[in-house]
Amino acid sequence: MMKLFFSFKGRIGRLSFFIGSIAVVIASAVIGGVVGGVMGASRAAEFGSTTDIAALQAEAAMGAVIVGAVVGLLSLWPCLALVVKRLHDLGRSGWTVLWMILANTAVTIVAAIATALSPAAGMVGGVLIIGMLLAWNVYLLFFKGTSGRNEYGMPPSGFTGSDAGEYDQVFA
Repeated sequence: MMKLFFSFKGRIGRLSFFIGSIAVVIASAVIGGVVGGVMGASRAAEFGSTTDIAALQAEAAMGAVIVGAVVGLLSLWPCLALVVKRLHDLGRSGWTVLWMILANTAVTIVAAIATALSPAAGMVGGVLIIGMLLAWNVYLLFFKGTSGRNEYGMPPSGFTGSDAGEYDQVFA
């Protein structure tokens, strides 16, 4: 299990990628919720019976941003490990993920500039970002991996395989 989330070597099939991605999202949400709740409760106790609701809301918003950033950084490694191994199964280098990150960053910067000029243009940029991410995830989730050995190793077997038999076993 640790190898799935922390190693960049080898290959994983579509089902392992999907389940691993869901696990990272759930773990991030739980960790973020618990840490955010504890921070919020401790800050609310410090404020006590104060009537300065605006200050309490500002503290909560800043805490949420900090917790979100930390949880996001912590989940980055497992996410990258999953994507790189899925790319390996597709016969591509793990460095391919860098192109997707750069493309999304470029479109995000353009969308931010466009939003400053015109909210409608910013909305178009947002739609482009969502479209790129959707296309990327469709590729990773639905394209079959290379059959047989490739430069990244043997294809995954059993429930983690990249062949259709994997789905026959799980969804029968």
